[in-house]
Amino acid sequence: MAGRRNAVKIQARKRRASPTRKAAQERIHALLVKAIEIYGSEAALGEACGCSQRAINRAKHLGRVTPQMAIAVERATKNKISRAQLCPEVFSVALAS
Repeated sequence: MAGRRNAVKIQARKRRASPTRKAAQERIHALLVKAIEIYGSEAALGEACGCSQRAINRAKHLGRVTPQMAIAVERATKNKISRAQLCPEVFSVALAS
């Protein structure tokens, strides 16, 4: 019964996602898909980033990336995907004045 309650809580949290957050999650998902395409598989990207295939899949599915993973993906893709794109709340891009 506890498992059912947890599933209901997770569904409720998913429903409460704001449109802005949803757009950010979709953008991060698309960037991770692009990085996966560069390496050919989630496992290969995970190996290049120093994390597991499961961590890559989870980040892609949730649309959230840790700052450490953002840095690792940036290095692995040779700056084709920047850390600021993946984690803008931590790595802000300086705006030209």
